[in-house]
Amino acid sequence: MDALSRQYDTGVTQPFSRFSSRGFTLIEILVVVAIIGIVLAVASVNLLPDNRRTLATEAERVALLFELAGDTAVSRGEDLAWQTNVGRYAFYRRDKDKKWVLLTDDELLRPRDWPTGVQPDMLQINHVAATPQDKLIFSSSGVALPFELMLTLGQEHASVQGSARALIDLT
Repeated sequence: MDALSRQYDTGVTQPFSRFSSRGFTLIEILVVVAIIGIVLAVASVNLLPDNRRTLATEAERVALLFELAGDTAVSRGEDLAWQTNVGRYAFYRRDKDKKWVLLTDDELLRPRDWPTGVQPDMLQINHVAATPQDKLIFSSSGVALPFELMLTLGQEHASVQGSARALIDLT
C-alpha cells in the first residue's frame, strides 16, 4: 500500500477535498430567489387597494348609513337629511326653527370624508338630477322619494338606490 492509500484507509480526510461543500450552489440560490419573488408578488397583489373593492365597500357603507338614517328618522319622529359636498358627506336634522343643522352628536351619522378618489358622480331624487344644494330627505313617516346615488373611483362605478318604501339596493 502506498502512503496515499493509507491516508484514505485511516479515515482522515483532507480539509479541502474536492467533494466537500462549503456554500450554496447557483441553482439553490436561484430557487430561493424565485420563491421569494413569488411570495412578494402574491403579497403585493393582496395588499394593494383595489378600486372595485374600495368602491363596493364605500357604496355598502353609504347604503347602510341611509338605512340607519331612515330608521332613526322614524324612531325619533324627526326628519333627517343627507347631503354631499366636495370630498365629504353629512347628515342633518331640523332644529326648532325648521332649519337644517349638521348632525354631530350621533357617532354613526357623523360627517364623513369620501375615501381618496371616491366621488359622488350623480344624485337623482325622484328621477330628477339633484343640485349640490339639494338634500336627500329621510322622513319621520318612513316614506321616502326614490333616489339613486352613483359613486365612481377611477373607471369603476357603483350605484346606491332607494325606493319610495325606503328599500335600499346596491348595483
